[in-house]
Amino acid sequence: MKYGSVTIRSLILGAIFSGAFALLTVYFENLHSAMNLDIYVTANQVPVLPYVLLFASVLLINPICRLLRFVKAFSVAEVLMIFVMCSVSAGVSTFGLASQLVPIVGNLFSPSLNTDQGRWDLYIEPHVNDGYFVAQPGTREAAQRLLAADTPWRNAQKTHRAAKALRTIETDLKTIGQKLEAAKDIPDKQASKKKQEALQGRYVLAQNSLEKARERWAKRGEGLNLDDVLETYPAKIEALGAAAAQRKTELDDIEAAAFAKVATFRRGLPPEMRAIPGFLYVPGEGTGAYLERIERFTSGTSALGDLRAVDELLSEALKPGGRNIDAEAAKQLRKAIEKLGPISKPEELRLAKRGIEKKIDTARQELDKENKYQRRLHELRRTMHADEAEKVKEDIDATKLIISRVTARITKLEKERDLLAASRLATVERVRDTMLALTAIEAGLTSGAHAPYPVIQEQLWAQMDRFRSFDASLPRFLVGDVPWGNWFGALARWAVVIGLSYLVFMTLNVLIFRQWAHHERLIYPLAKLPEALAGVDDSDGGGSIIPAIFRSNLFWAGVTVSGGVMGWNMFCKTNLVPGISPFPLKFPWQPYLTGSTFAPLGILTFSVFFTMIGLAFMIPARISFSLWFFTILAAVQLLFLCWAGYGVSAGSFWRDWWHTLNFATGEGIGALMVFAAVVLFKCRRYIFCFAVPGRVSNLEAAERLELRISSFLFIFGSIGLILVLSYGFGANLIYTTVFFFIILAISIGLARTVAEGGILGFQLWAGPFHLIRAFFGMNKGWTAPQLYAPLFIYYAVLFQETKTFIMPAMANGMKIGDDVKMSRLRFHFGLFSGIGIAAVVAILAHLMLSYNKGADAMNSWFHSAVPKNVFSQLAQISKAPPEALPSVAGWVIFGAVVMAALIFFRRMFFWLPHPIGLIMLVSNQMGVLWPSIFIAWLVKSLVTKYGNKDTYKHTRNFFIGLIVGELLIVVLSMLLAYATGIHTGIHLNR
Repeated sequence: MKYGSVTIRSLILGAIFSGAFALLTVYFENLHSAMNLDIYVTANQVPVLPYVLLFASVLLINPICRLLRFVKAFSVAEVLMIFVMCSVSAGVSTFGLASQLVPIVGNLFSPSLNTDQGRWDLYIEPHVNDGYFVAQPGTREAAQRLLAADTPWRNAQKTHRAAKALRTIETDLKTIGQKLEAAKDIPDKQASKKKQEALQGRYVLAQNSLEKARERWAKRGEGLNLDDVLETYPAKIEALGAAAAQRKTELDDIEAAAFAKVATFRRGLPPEMRAIPGFLYVPGEGTGAYLERIERFTSGTSALGDLRAVDELLSEALKPGGRNIDAEAAKQLRKAIEKLGPISKPEELRLAKRGIEKKIDTARQELDKENKYQRRLHELRRTMHADEAEKVKEDIDATKLIISRVTARITKLEKERDLLAASRLATVERVRDTMLALTAIEAGLTSGAHAPYPVIQEQLWAQMDRFRSFDASLPRFLVGDVPWGNWFGALARWAVVIGLSYLVFMTLNVLIFRQWAHHERLIYPLAKLPEALAGVDDSDGGGSIIPAIFRSNLFWAGVTVSGGVMGWNMFCKTNLVPGISPFPLKFPWQPYLTGSTFAPLGILTFSVFFTMIGLAFMIPARISFSLWFFTILAAVQLLFLCWAGYGVSAGSFWRDWWHTLNFATGEGIGALMVFAAVVLFKCRRYIFCFAVPGRVSNLEAAERLELRISSFLFIFGSIGLILVLSYGFGANLIYTTVFFFIILAISIGLARTVAEGGILGFQLWAGPFHLIRAFFGMNKGWTAPQLYAPLFIYYAVLFQETKTFIMPAMANGMKIGDDVKMSRLRFHFGLFSGIGIAAVVAILAHLMLSYNKGADAMNSWFHSAVPKNVFSQLAQISKAPPEALPSVAGWVIFGAVVMAALIFFRRMFFWLPHPIGLIMLVSNQMGVLWPSIFIAWLVKSLVTKYGNKDTYKHTRNFFIGLIVGELLIVVLSMLLAYATGIHTGIHLNR
C-alpha cells in the first residue's frame, strides 16, 4: 500500500511547527506573571498541539487542497512526518528538557538559595564543573581550595571536642568517685545510704558516657596523645580557621560576580532594557505599542546615523588644523531632532493612561457596591427560613460571578496601565529627554556660544548611548538585551551532554525496534492512534478526502461521550451559570475505609481518564490486566504490611524522588533491572553489528545500513557520554559507568511501557541513587555523594520529571516511520531537526521571558521549586549522608527474583500475569491511571470473547473517539483559560 513519500516541504513544515509549538508551550507554561495562570500544553506522551495540527491537516487542509487543487494535498507520509517531528520534540520544551535545564543552569549561584547556611560552597561547588552553570570562571578551583582548608579545620575542631569531652568526663567520674567515698563516712547511716544511691546513679551514667567518649576519641584521635591535643589544638584550630576564612573570602569575591549575574536573571532586566527582541510581537502589548516600537527603530536608527555624521565632523575638527564645523554640525543635528520628533510625544500616552485610570476607578466603585450588596445578602440569609435562604443563595452566587468578572476586568486594566506607564510612556519620555538634550547642543552650535568641541563630543556620545534604551539599535531590535554571554558557554557544554544522550536514546531505539516491532509484535498504541486518524488503516492507504475513522458513527459517539462530559465540567468551572455541578470523575476510597481494618487501602482512588481508557483498549487484554493488577496487588501488599505492624498507612512507607525507596518502588526497580537486562540480551545481535556485520546479513540493505550505523553511534556515543560526564562535568568514572547502565535500563523500561502498554506518562520514583543508598548507603568514603554530584544534576535535568521523556516518543515515531515506509535517512534527519529546533527555541524563549519579567515571576515549580529541590537535596545528602537500608535492598532483590520468575515460567504457564505491571510500580502515576485501564480491560475482554475482528475494529473507533473528544475539550479549556484567566482544571497533566 502506498502512503506517499517524505518530501522536502513536509520536513520544512515539520521544523517550523516544531519551533512554533515549542514557543507556545513555553509561553503558556509561564503565564503566571501575566495572568497568574500556568497552562501545561504538553504534560505526557500525548502532546496536544501536534494532535490539533493532525486534525486540521486531515479534516481541513487536505480537503481544501483536493477541492481547490492549487496546492497538492499532503500524503499520509507527509502528514505523519510532520506529526512525528512535532510530537517527539514536544516534550523537549517542557518537562523533558528546557523547563528543567534553564532553571538548574541559572540558579547554582542564586543569592536566595546559595547561602552561608546551605554551604553549597563546601558540598556542591567543589565537585561540579562551574562551566556548566551561570558562574564566574575559577569558582570550582576556589571552592576546592576552601574545602581543602576547611576540612582540616573542622576535623581539628572535632578532634579537640572529642579530647575535651573525654577529659571532662574523666574528671567528672573521678569527682563523683571521691564524693561517693566521702558519702560512706557520713555518720547518719540513712543519709549516707541515700547519698550513695544518688551518687551511684550518677557514677553509672558517667561510666556509660565515658565509654562513648572513649569510642569517639578512638575514632578521632587515633595515634594522638590526649594531653598534646588539649594543649596544642586550640592554637592549631585558630590558625586553620584563619586559613579557611581567607579561602572563604577569596571564594566570596569570585562568587559575588556570579551572584550578580543570577540576581539579574531572577529579577529581570531594568525597565530601559529589552529582553525580547524588538522585531517580535509580545502578546498583550497591543498592535499600537508594537507599531510604535517599529517606528522608533526606523526613525531612531536614521537619526542615529545623522548623529554619527556629527561625531565624524567633531573628530575632524579636533585634528590639528581642524576647521569650524558649527553650521554643518547644527544642520545634521537638526535632521536628527526632526526625525525624533514624531516618536517623542508622550502627551497622547499620558491621556490614555488617565483614561485607563478612570475606568479602573469606575470598576472599583462597582466592585465596592457589589461587595456591600453581597454582605447584605449574607446577613439577610442568616435570618431567613431554609427555603427562603436557598433563593437568597442564588442571588449570592450571581453576585459572586459579577464580582469575579469585575475583579478580572480591574486586573486586566491595571496590567494595561502598568504596561503603558512602565514601558511605552517611559520609553517615549526617554526619547523626549534625548531630543531636548540634542536641541540644547544644536542651539549652542547655531549661536556660536557653545562649549569646546571635546565637551560637545562627550555630550553627543552620552546621548547616542541612550538610543539603545528606546529601541533605536539594530542589536537590540534583532537579539535584545539578554546577557547571552553569561549563558553561552554553559549551554554549549550542556548541548554536548544532551546531544550525546539523545543520540544514545535514538540509536538504542533503532537497535531494539526490530525485536519489539517484528519479532515480539508490540502494539505501540500511541503510534496506532495518529495512524488511524491519518488514514493508515484505510483500504486506500489514506487516499480518501476524509480518513475512514471520521466517517464512523461509533467514533463520533465516543467524541460525544468524552467531549460532552468534559465539556460540561469545563462549563461548570467557568461559573457562568451558578449552581450547576460537574460530573464527578474521581471517587476516593478513603472516606469509605477510614476507621476500618481496610483503612490503608484508602490510598486508592477510582479516577476516570477518557484518554487512558481509549489507549488501554488498544493494547492486548493481558497487558492491561497486568498494569492494573500489579497496582492493586501493591495496595494489598501495603494492607498486609500494615496488618503485620510495619506501618499504619501508606505514609509509613516513605519514598522520594532522590534516594529513598519503599517496598513497592523497590520491587519495581529490581524488576526493571532484570527486565532491561533480558531486553538487551535479546537484542545482542544488533548492538554490536557494526563490528560483526554477519549478524544482520539477512536483512535488506537499507535496514542493514541503518542498524550498523546505529550500532556504531550507540557504542561510541555511550563511551562519549560517559567520558564527558566524568572528565567534563566532574563525576567519578566508575560511578558514571554504573550510572549509565542503570539509566539505560530505566530508559528501556519506560520505552517498553509506552510501546507495549500505552502508558501516557510517569514520574520516576526509583533510580541509580536509590540503589546506591539501599544497598551500600551514602555514608562511606567510596559511596560519598561528592563522587557522583554531577550525575545527580544530570539526572535531575533528564529523569526527575519523565512525563514527557523523549525515548518513548522516539519509539512511537520509529513505529510510525516503519509502518508508513518512510525514507530512513529523511526520517532521522527530520526527527533530529525537530528536536534541535524545539530545544533551541524553547531555551531561548525561557531566557527571554525570564529576563523580561524575572525568573521569580515565571512558573513557580520549574523556576523556583526545581533548582531549590535539586541543589538543596544534593547539599543535604553530602552534609548528612544517609545510611544503607537492608530491608529495602531486600525488596529490590525480591522484585528482581519475581521478574525473573515471571519471564521464565510464562513460557510454560501462560496464565501468569505479564510482567510489565511490575515495572510500573516505580511510578506513582499508576495510582491515577489504573481505574481507566481496568475499565478498558473489562470492555476489551468482553469484546474479544463475544465478538470477532470486525467487532473489535468498530468498537475501537468508539474508544479513539473518547481520546479525541477529551483532546478537543483540553484545547478549548486552554483557550478559555487564556481568554478569561479562569482555571478549568481540564488538562492532561495527571
